[in-house]
Amino acid sequence: MRKHTPTPWKVFAKGNVTEIHDSDGKAVVNWLGFDDSFRTLATHRANARLIVKAVNSYIRKEKRSQKKTETSR
Repeated sequence: MRKHTPTPWKVFAKGNVTEIHDSDGKAVVNWLGFDDSFRTLATHRANARLIVKAVNSYIRKEKRSQKKTETSR
């Protein structure tokens, strides 16, 4: 299994640009899906925040689970 991009991820929003960045500030997600014409900029940013929240939450949960497994051995 490949290692994923380092977390925590963060939303980068400036002007009309909405991206998702890794812990080093490098773009992880930068695609036209955040720039389509039928959703508002506010909706794109809310979607980016939801993606970031889900990824960061999953990683925290995964790390807690690994710690439980290690301490129960």
